[in-house]
Amino acid sequence: MGTDRTVASARAPTRRSEADLREVVSALLYITKNGCTWRDLPGDLPHHKTVYAYFRKWSTDGTLEGIYRALHRRWRQRRGHRAYSQRRDPR
Repeated sequence: MGTDRTVASARAPTRRSEADLREVVSALLYITKNGCTWRDLPGDLPHHKTVYAYFRKWSTDGTLEGIYRALHRRWRQRRGHRAYSQRRDPR
C-alpha cells in the first residue's frame, strides 16, 4: 500500500511512460559509475530522454537522494557494517 504511493509520486512529470523504474535507476547508476552522456546509455536501458526526465524530477523532489541513501545503507549492511557510519548524520 505505501509503495504504491511512492511509485505513483515518482513518475516522470511528462506523459505516462511504460518504463520500468528499476531499469531507470539502473540507467542512473550506469551514468554515475561510467560518467557517460545521456545519449550514450546502452540500448538495453530505457531511452535517454525518459531517464533524464526521471532524473530531473527525482533530483528536485529529493527522491534521487533517498534512492542513493537506501542503496548505500544496504551496501554497508551487506558488508557487515552498521547502516550508517559514525561520522555521518543518518537523517
